[in-house]
Amino acid sequence: MWNVHQAFETPGQFLRQLCETPDGVRYISLARDVSKPGGAFLIKLFQGTGFDDYVRGLRRRYEKVVIRKPDASRDRSREVYVIAKEFRG
Repeated sequence: MWNVHQAFETPGQFLRQLCETPDGVRYISLARDVSKPGGAFLIKLFQGTGFDDYVRGLRRRYEKVVIRKPDASRDRSREVYVIAKEFRG
């Protein structure tokens, strides 16, 4: 999922990455740069290796970062949604 970090560094590009969770579930990760100051960003993440570093990176780039686990998500699932607001540019 590190292609999302890379999207901040490569404006104008659309990045794709095939990912696999530890339990073998595969999914596609898509990322595009966010370049408009004041903009917002939403991403679904799975908590694990690198999660804390990723959130720290978002907090450097956005004024407000909120992590939410959906009510419909299973208790054992490591999925969360991260909402970042007010991109600093």
